[in-house]
Amino acid sequence: MVDMLRSRILRLPAAWHCMPGGYELHTRKDQHHFKWRLLAELKSYRFKQEQAKKRTTLHVGVLGPCSSFCRDAARGHGSVPSRIMPGLVLEFNSRGLLVTGLTYSLRELLKAEGGRWDALLKGWIFPFEGKQPETKHPLNTWHGFLGFCHRMFLARKLLQSLRTGSDGKDVPSIQDNAKVVLTLGACARGLIVTGESFPVKATLKNEGGTWDAKLKGWIFEDQGKAELVKVLRSNPDVGKIEEKFLQGNVAAAKNSVVAWEGGGKGKAEIASPLLSIRLRGKQAASKSQKVVEAGQHVRRTEHRADGSTAETRVDRQQRKTSCKETGTHLQTDSVTRIWALEIPNLNIRHIV
Repeated sequence: MVDMLRSRILRLPAAWHCMPGGYELHTRKDQHHFKWRLLAELKSYRFKQEQAKKRTTLHVGVLGPCSSFCRDAARGHGSVPSRIMPGLVLEFNSRGLLVTGLTYSLRELLKAEGGRWDALLKGWIFPFEGKQPETKHPLNTWHGFLGFCHRMFLARKLLQSLRTGSDGKDVPSIQDNAKVVLTLGACARGLIVTGESFPVKATLKNEGGTWDAKLKGWIFEDQGKAELVKVLRSNPDVGKIEEKFLQGNVAAAKNSVVAWEGGGKGKAEIASPLLSIRLRGKQAASKSQKVVEAGQHVRRTEHRADGSTAETRVDRQQRKTSCKETGTHLQTDSVTRIWALEIPNLNIRHIV
């Protein structure tokens, strides 16, 4: 203890005599001064030790260790009590898989698995690969879909490597936050899955889902709710599934027709129930065909000089059928209806 405090006490106005048992001061004044200064130094030392002990028990956040003491201990400049084992945190980032925490001791392993250190995020980034060798497989054109599947495989491989470690010991605990939140709902075509669906894109496609760019979700026309939920929960990348059914049940949602309401121009999946009746006699699309439906509603009001008002409404619906595999256009069905209303005579004419 005396050796540790020697550098701080040397500035005292005292004559030091080196002796085997410690240090001796000549005058009583120097002894009194040394006593109070030593007590102050001991109090400061104990306070710093308590603060350092508290910092080691704090949780390791997603942006790295909570204190410089933990960072120094990970770099070999200090020691962490054996009962405290700060962990690593895995989470999805817009750039890829992010690994933060006490990564210094595992830097060689993370680098060997393809990670890159990001000084701003204070962690290792495993980016999603957007480019792969050219192939004739149609999935290769889906914004690096094959590269993403490969990256997800490496992410699971990385998680296994981190749990075992290079030597099988001294591996921090791992907090896996790389989970997605999905929302299960219903639309006119069946079940729809929205939310953070990109990391589980392969699972959704394998279960028969088709991506709808307008609804920003995956459509399941022939899939049951219980079966779909079971498959999604079995995926290790799915953390939470929220169910939001506006129609009350799936069966009612499948048979209902979504109508677009409001003035001006707009697009909807089905413009009105009357227009959908005209398409019921058409041949249903098979599983190998892709059907895209679009509706448009136009309303125009005209005020005449005699005080009367004329209102015209035009509803259009178009359905395009194409091949899922090749994308070849097969057929296009369209229906147009026009309504004209004159006020105040209330003379309604129905024009087909």
